Amino acid sequence: MAREADEPAWVHGLRTAFILLVFPPLLLWTERRLTTAPETDRTTDQQRPSTGRASRGGDRRLQVSTQSARVEQEPWFAPGLLHCDLCVCHQGRSLLNGRMRYLQGMDLDLRKLRYFASVAEHRHFGRAAEQLYIAQPVLSRQIKSLEQELGCPLFVRTTRSVELTAAGEQLYEEAQQILPSIAAAVRRVHDVDEGVQRLAVAFSPGLHVSDAIRAFTSRHPDVEIDVVPARWWEQDRPLRDGRAQVGYLRRPFDETGLRIVPIGHEPRVACIPAAHPLACRQELTSADLDGERMLDTPQRRTLTLEEKFELIASGRNIALIPLGVARSYSRPDLVHLPVTDAPGIETCLAVVADRPEKLLRDFLEIATATLRRA
Repeated sequence: MAREADEPAWVHGLRTAFILLVFPPLLLWTERRLTTAPETDRTTDQQRPSTGRASRGGDRRLQVSTQSARVEQEPWFAPGLLHCDLCVCHQGRSLLNGRMRYLQGMDLDLRKLRYFASVAEHRHFGRAAEQLYIAQPVLSRQIKSLEQELGCPLFVRTTRSVELTAAGEQLYEEAQQILPSIAAAVRRVHDVDEGVQRLAVAFSPGLHVSDAIRAFTSRHPDVEIDVVPARWWEQDRPLRDGRAQVGYLRRPFDETGLRIVPIGHEPRVACIPAAHPLACRQELTSADLDGERMLDTPQRRTLTLEEKFELIASGRNIALIPLGVARSYSRPDLVHLPVTDAPGIETCLAVVADRPEKLLRDFLEIATATLRRA
């Protein structure tokens, strides 16, 4: 204070003028530089990395997308002003506390997600458009729009094929859970509104639950019954996404959070091409299959059983399959032979552990008694 009192008046006036005239515009300019990006900092789709992910390390910089919302950052001259670690916005995403999160304004369009799932399933835009009853150019535009919203490519397109990128594979896996779950939720809402009682039963391929359903409906004629086929590599999925309340399944599967009621054991048979040297035998042992190329189903997740049978019929593989599958999917170019020393497969009923509904308990009781007699 003494130093300020001793200084000349003109020095004090000059410092005051600088603070009043220069510092406010400097603050405004600095804040604008932090909250907006000049056109030179914006990148086009062609300039972005093909993976659609933010660059890491080195002297590479995260670019601000032209579609990004206004990002408010802490000015360097006022640390703690916003009390937020928001650092940069990239293609509609914000880096908050070191984790990428979508901005709150980002809403995933379920219609586009359904379109994407159809293309991913068919690996073909034309066939997907036919299934969706829309024109192919419309479908292509919707997929392109979804890719722009997510900020990453979902498909690798060539003149002869359509393949999923790593991001596309992840989204397809998520979509297979999201879409059925939403459809089941909508159905349950309608059922409550209309006063409908409904029970959905999932079943593994080749397992027949019709006897149990007939016995149940004779006691509960007012209950609507739906059947939901379960894919062999994710049998428990319909129970977890809400499409089904009970499942008639084969072990093994993920039993976490499920109540399991064992039913019995199902024999396994060898599925071999009709032209194979072993096809003329009446039965086989495990030793007969030594040296044969077996189709390792846990590692090769084909989309359908028909596709698996095509691989076997082509002469490339042999597989051990449940007897129920063999009976349900007979073909003239395949032969099914019993393997006398092959262990059977345990069948069971499964329900979500925290579902105490009386309707579900009644079905378990009836189905257990009926299926064990079969």
